[in-house]
Amino acid sequence: MEYGLKRFLLDLIELTKPRIVMMQLVTLYMGVLAVSELAPIRWGTMIGLGMGTLASSAGASVFNHFFERYIDAKMHRTQNRPLPTGRIPAELAGSLGFTLVGLGLLILWQTTNPTVMFLSLITVFLYNLVYTPLKQWTWLNTYVGTIPGAIPPLAGSVAVIGYISPVSWSLFWILVIWQLPHFFSIAWILKDDYARAGIKMLSGHDEHGDATYQQMVWFSIALIGIALIPIYLGVFGWVYGLISILGGGWQSWKCYQFKTHRGADTAKAIMRASILYLPLLLMGMMLDRLMGLFY
Repeated sequence: MEYGLKRFLLDLIELTKPRIVMMQLVTLYMGVLAVSELAPIRWGTMIGLGMGTLASSAGASVFNHFFERYIDAKMHRTQNRPLPTGRIPAELAGSLGFTLVGLGLLILWQTTNPTVMFLSLITVFLYNLVYTPLKQWTWLNTYVGTIPGAIPPLAGSVAVIGYISPVSWSLFWILVIWQLPHFFSIAWILKDDYARAGIKMLSGHDEHGDATYQQMVWFSIALIGIALIPIYLGVFGWVYGLISILGGGWQSWKCYQFKTHRGADTAKAIMRASILYLPLLLMGMMLDRLMGLFY
């Protein structure tokens, strides 16, 4: 098949992992929404915050493709990615990663403040230079990998009020705990592929899935309680609380089903429930804010 401009552009977009970038933006503005009543929202800052985070997150994803290109070549799920197939030269991907991260940090420096820029830099560092190499050493990489994914709400808080608020820390821990059932379910689905590539995951030495079940069900239950902390802090009310309980309860139920059904279909159902959870949580926050305008 002829490799034309359209395919080249699609490959470049694939390197940026758009779905992960979108999740970063969603959680970033969760942090903004959580502290929106503490200071006026400056729309120029918000636009710069989004653009800078978009660029730096995309660059971090490109770096991830670059560093894992040899591992990706060994996995059925990833062997057709742009770098393992050679459609995109590794040198080009590396340059693109540097450019996007540098551009993102510059935008954040100019439009927000140095702390936001530093948090973005830490996210890139932890994702690519700590979490990624750990995948070759220990299955505990799963815990470490939750940290860069949970930093955006902290950046959103700092962009608005200049410091990390208690409610932003609660969002950080919500995201840390939320990611664990999500990643453990994916690791179960792809356990053979991960083993083929030498990636250390809990599922790799959990033959019957007992440890995977325990991790998923306990963290999904913990998430229900931790997600209520913003209510205790007085930031959100009953609308948010009801939606967070329903979303967390649904995910916990799906995790509980893994106790007796250890197939890939059950793990996929857990993964889908976890993906649905974040939009539900954001919707709960927004509805709670709207309800507050009328009372």
